[in-house]
Amino acid sequence: MAEATGERRRSGFRDLSVAWKLGTLAGVVSVLLLAIGVFGLIQLGDAQDRLDLMYNNNLRTVQNVDEVSSDYRDIRFRLRDVALAQTPAEKDAADQALRTAVEGLDTAGRRSPPAAGRAARPTGKRSSPPGRRTRTCSRRS
Repeated sequence: MAEATGERRRSGFRDLSVAWKLGTLAGVVSVLLLAIGVFGLIQLGDAQDRLDLMYNNNLRTVQNVDEVSSDYRDIRFRLRDVALAQTPAEKDAADQALRTAVEGLDTAGRRSPPAAGRAARPTGKRSSPPGRRTRTCSRRS
């Protein structure tokens, strides 16, 4: 009947056998699975780079701040000891302990960030999270 009306029969995906259809489906799924696996491995490598960057920038800075805070607390205790010293020997010992604590704070405060510091930000990455926009304030007169 189709030939009588002049329509041509097209061969297409509908006309393939079930085995061919399943084989094509398995091939497409395999290609997609391979692409997802490669993408995952690339992202895993980038995650390691971001973890190293976070460790070098943030964690070491936090450790330095913690060390300075501890040294500052030590200076406060040594200053208290100087104020409470009653004999000249106690005062000299407390003064020496205070000088040592101040020198410790000075050396902790002079430490520079690691060589990989803030300039080590990977190229091509955004400096702020996606979707975050900077605001501009305008003065109204």
